[in-house]
Amino acid sequence: MYAGILLLNCKNFGAFIIMCSFLHISVLRAAFTGNLELIKVYGEIFMSLLKKQSSKVFNHLTKCDYPIETYVFEAASSMFVNNFPLDVAEKLWDIIMENPELMMMRVGIAVFKALEKSIIDKTKDEIIMMVKRPLEVITEKDLFKVIAKTTIGQKDYDNTKEKILNKSHLHIS
Repeated sequence: MYAGILLLNCKNFGAFIIMCSFLHISVLRAAFTGNLELIKVYGEIFMSLLKKQSSKVFNHLTKCDYPIETYVFEAASSMFVNNFPLDVAEKLWDIIMENPELMMMRVGIAVFKALEKSIIDKTKDEIIMMVKRPLEVITEKDLFKVIAKTTIGQKDYDNTKEKILNKSHLHIS
């Protein structure tokens, strides 16, 4: 999927170079290789950051036992192409390429924050379906407004990641 989108937007060699660079992004490498332990760690990182951004959404997802690892895996393995029309996904990629790991978390958290009013009283299965196609519930414009307002500093991200990685005893190379 990544390669196809890159080939739509780049020459072959450029697409190859970008694809190779994706393998150096830990969360993407975890998704590409199916490293479920590391995906689980990224799920914990995501939830920890979400709790700081929207405790209401965090509490509801926790209460309904939402499978955040599945969301993180799907987001990382497709970089949101499975969740949005191609033109919107390409705009998200522009944001993500600024700082891939941090910005993927920021975009993912923004999706949940943008859907907050809609998901707060829904079941796990209803939330799963809503997150798969968020633009059926919110507008593209509203999504990008929430992304712009969702701020996660690099230092906060790094501290959160380090704390959770240390707890898990996993090492990222």
